[in-house]
Amino acid sequence: MEKKGSVGLMDARRDFEKGDEISLIELWLVLVARKRTVIIVFVVALIVGGSISLMSPEKYTYTSTIDIAKKGVDGKSILIESIDAIRTRLAGYHIPDAMGRMRNGEAGYIGGTDVSAVAGGQAIQMASLGQVSDVDQIKKMHSLVIEKLINEHELLVNAEKAELVQDQMRILSKIDELAARINMLKHREANLLASSKKLELDLEKLYERIVSVEKNNKRILSDSNREDLAINIVMTSREYDVLAMRMQSLETRISESIPKNLDLINSALMGGQFLLSDYQKKLRSTDQALSALTNSHEISLAEKSVTPSGPGAAVIMALSAMMGLFFGVFIAFMQEFITRAHSTISRSNGS
Repeated sequence: MEKKGSVGLMDARRDFEKGDEISLIELWLVLVARKRTVIIVFVVALIVGGSISLMSPEKYTYTSTIDIAKKGVDGKSILIESIDAIRTRLAGYHIPDAMGRMRNGEAGYIGGTDVSAVAGGQAIQMASLGQVSDVDQIKKMHSLVIEKLINEHELLVNAEKAELVQDQMRILSKIDELAARINMLKHREANLLASSKKLELDLEKLYERIVSVEKNNKRILSDSNREDLAINIVMTSREYDVLAMRMQSLETRISESIPKNLDLINSALMGGQFLLSDYQKKLRSTDQALSALTNSHEISLAEKSVTPSGPGAAVIMALSAMMGLFFGVFIAFMQEFITRAHSTISRSNGS
């Protein structure tokens, strides 16, 4: 018996190998003959798909938008933390933590939550999938995540602000020092100018005194009858020498010493004014950086998408129809194959 069965299987195999090339007409005839199977499987698939579409409630995407904290650098406003770092921390820690806290409470179903950058890279969005009945839970979860992010960025903003305020105080102190130094130099310049004018007046008076001494000297020399001529000549000569030396000293101070000191003061004033201008620019830059500091804040919370998310009823029905047709044809061909195999085996065993 076992030998006859083996021979039958070998004969069946040879028959199928001979008929390996099957025409399209044969395939069509098989489908026509097995149309009942195809129709049943197709209808069952449609019923299953329809049941799934009816039983599955519509889900929407709820999106929250957060404006990221910013700081000023070189007159430009930049993010206090990169979008990639924020996305990594939210997706890896804050969102799972908030979801865990919600699961321990009274949360309903909340689908996966994605974090993405808004066009322009100045804000981020959290998008969660859920039913209309889940909107309160989604809002609560998004609020927890946003609150954590805002608190973290507030620490960064405060640290940045403290550093900028410290720089501002240091710059203001430098400006005060330079202003005091400039005022002192201007006062010294004014004193030197006043001293120069006074010396010029003294020089004029001295010159007049010398002229007077010279006239007196001539008068003494012309008066030869006087007994004290020699004494007067000596005294007049000494006074003249003293006046001449004083006049030379005044001329030196007016022409050399005072101009040199004025040049030094003017040079120091120019340097002080340059440093003052530089510190004032730094102060303006610091003020701009302080005014550009903004913390993260919520722009919108769990806004519902206009249309449902995920596959709709039409898509589910279309997929069900395709799958039903595919499996119906497949089962029909498998039935034909099994029937022919049994028939061939039976013929081989009968012979």
